[in-house]
Amino acid sequence: MIEITRIRGFTFPRFAGPFGGEGGIRTPVTLASKAVFKTAAFDHSATSPGAWAAKVAPGPTAAIFARMTATVEFLGTGTSSGVPLVGCDCAVCTSADPKDQRLRSSVLVRTQGRTLLIDAGPDLRQQLLRSRTTAVDAVLITHEHMDHVAGIDELRALNFKLGRAIDIHASPTTNQAIRRMFHYAFAEQRYPGTPELTLHDIRPGAAQVAGVDLDVVEVLHHHMPVLGFRIGGFAYLTDVKRIPPEAMERLRGTHTLVISALRRTEHIAHLNLDQALAVVRELAPAQAYFTHISHLLGTHAEVSAELPPHVALAYDGLRIELP
Repeated sequence: MIEITRIRGFTFPRFAGPFGGEGGIRTPVTLASKAVFKTAAFDHSATSPGAWAAKVAPGPTAAIFARMTATVEFLGTGTSSGVPLVGCDCAVCTSADPKDQRLRSSVLVRTQGRTLLIDAGPDLRQQLLRSRTTAVDAVLITHEHMDHVAGIDELRALNFKLGRAIDIHASPTTNQAIRRMFHYAFAEQRYPGTPELTLHDIRPGAAQVAGVDLDVVEVLHHHMPVLGFRIGGFAYLTDVKRIPPEAMERLRGTHTLVISALRRTEHIAHLNLDQALAVVRELAPAQAYFTHISHLLGTHAEVSAELPPHVALAYDGLRIELP
């Protein structure tokens, strides 16, 4: 069942049904050797910049964007451990409210006839099946932590469906980590059925991905750089602890902001609820959504009751239409 509501001129389909930790660093350094694959994965990273599909150039955000319509679907809104947390019997983890069931954070952005996937965590197969997604034009990766990249192997199903490699756009450092983690997809001889991936390096500034203009900003996750993405008046920031001044400037004028809000108490690498609200006050978007949520934040219902009218907790399956 789909319930349609309108808030401040936006349409919010709400899906009835059972949609179904803490931030941490769990990136593997090496993987065991495997048999390898017959079909090439293509690497168009810093070693072959002339082949990039993402064209990166400096320039002010205002010069890039006209008004664009877009639909954003939250595939997951949970932190690295998801909600419920394995072995936990707290009020959030035992809640019967489907909005308290959070897979690892990811969104689909549909605009200009294109579908962009932001992050590919360990729940990606379940997420794409639930959203009935059969194709993506490109994947944007925020950073290399496993809750944002562990599902990259699942993209092979889209290889089979689309008959082509999947384009992944990430920072040079993240692409190096992807090549390391999924080394079997980049070996000279590959085992049949492993994913075909084309890696593209992107950096802060203006970019074009799958024909969609966007702005790449860099924020900090403790000391780790993380990429955020602005597409028209929509901006997506996850795993944020600090937003440098230059990134704040590129985010000004955002109409709809999605930003992480891990929990209520202080965390070394993530904004807590009060800190995320402070960013919202500074950027003053018309609407803000919080994502990358831990069970320690509280139930969806109780936290929602505390938030200002133009701020909401995102939840798995939420779809929003943007101007």
